[in-house]
Amino acid sequence: MTRRIDYSDPSVIADARRKLAEMYAKADTRGRTEIGRGLGYSGKPANIRRSLRRITAEVSKTETIVVTEYFKPYVTNEDAESRIAWNGVIPPWTLDERFFINSEVMYLSEFPSGLLAWSSYLNGRQALNSVEALFKLYSEEVEMHLEGVNDDGSLRESGRMLGIAFSNEGAQALIDHFGLEGRVALPERLTDYGIVLVPTHEIYKKEMVGDKLKSVRQGYKEFRGETARPFPKAKRRDIVQYVNRAYPQLKRGWAE
Repeated sequence: MTRRIDYSDPSVIADARRKLAEMYAKADTRGRTEIGRGLGYSGKPANIRRSLRRITAEVSKTETIVVTEYFKPYVTNEDAESRIAWNGVIPPWTLDERFFINSEVMYLSEFPSGLLAWSSYLNGRQALNSVEALFKLYSEEVEMHLEGVNDDGSLRESGRMLGIAFSNEGAQALIDHFGLEGRVALPERLTDYGIVLVPTHEIYKKEMVGDKLKSVRQGYKEFRGETARPFPKAKRRDIVQYVNRAYPQLKRGWAE
């Protein structure tokens, strides 16, 4: 018996939104027009794509977003599977322009003098406008660090990397994983561990400073998903049904 779908269920809508974001991110201009038509939008191609963008959450160039939840709490150097940082989940939003992926993490290494945990930065080397590509890039950077490759491409001269933690909870879990509680101290830190996407450009605004008009650097806003409009109530059922039909077909094409 087929289970009846509740199209007002937030989890059903969230799942459709996640799939739609992935479809949107992987499609070219023509593909986005076709997705819009499949959702019932009509008119000029540019108008169809504009309507599609309104219901697809997009991180703008004035925003940052924390993406730690899309990665494992920690990775280890024990085998190939344990070195993969990204958990494979694609967020229900896309990027407006190119972003960097940056992080502050905890490293755990074994040196001739003993074991050591310390905090440092681990960043992607390239700005991209694809969330999936950024996550894969970051995972590759993590594997390189685990394998003993420095940021400049040279091999680390001493020490063996045991693992890397990406969150506060992951740091403690990594220590516990190796049974090092009480033997290796967690490093002191001023900020939380985590992974974040950051725009490539700084934001400046003309402001009066004293009696002079100057360009003043502005801070980024934190993205919270407000840029996406809710699925129109009258079209919600049709949108969810279309996405659930089209997504598996498109996904097979991505794998080819």
